[in-house]
Amino acid sequence: MLKALIASVFFLLASAAIANEEFEHPFFKAISGEWTGEGGLTNADGEVSELSESWTAEANDAGGFEFSGIRELSDQTQEFRWIFSYNVATESFESEYWHTGMEDPIRFEVSLTDDRADMVLYGGDSGGEIRVTNSLSDGGMESVVSVKDGNGQEVMGGTVNHIRVKSSDPE
Repeated sequence: MLKALIASVFFLLASAAIANEEFEHPFFKAISGEWTGEGGLTNADGEVSELSESWTAEANDAGGFEFSGIRELSDQTQEFRWIFSYNVATESFESEYWHTGMEDPIRFEVSLTDDRADMVLYGGDSGGEIRVTNSLSDGGMESVVSVKDGNGQEVMGGTVNHIRVKSSDPE
């Protein structure tokens, strides 16, 4: 029994070490720090909800990467967080998203390049798709959001432009 316990602990530590190495990815290094963002989301009726947010991105104690903060969406204040993890079994990144008012977080598939993160949730409640594409540029990041229903029609979309306030990179 002791051998099984030691083997389990070793496996967990090895998995955490692998996950920590994955968060050395250039995209995560580039977004580490403090940010602000402004933009808007437009629904299918053409109504625009103005959005502003401030957030911090950093490695977390669980061996993953997290960005979290506060968002003003129209007249509502929300806390939000994205927690990225690396799935060793599928050799891919995943992200859990939550904001104030949600009971449970939702899980996105994540595709990374050095300057871009594509996050997508297929299915959801409506059988549609939620897609968030974060693209880095000179000191900033543009986030394009698209929410489609089960028929492939966009029911909400928009852009948020983020500006770095403070870097966590010691270089």
